[in-house]
Amino acid sequence: MEDKRKYHIIVGSKAYFDSKLSSFSEDDEVNTFLELVKLSDTAKQNRLIFDQYASILIVKNMAL
Repeated sequence: MEDKRKYHIIVGSKAYFDSKLSSFSEDDEVNTFLELVKLSDTAKQNRLIFDQYASILIVKNMAL
């Protein structure tokens, strides 16, 4: 199976990470992952087809 996803891993300080976020921004119809999950759950509960997706998911490691 071919992986069609792209991964960008940023290693550095939190300030450096935050400064690079603008490089990965795109215009999606939803602002947050939580919003996307809520929309998906609502569609499933109403037995509707859900065809929205987010092209980017940014995960920040808060443990450092």
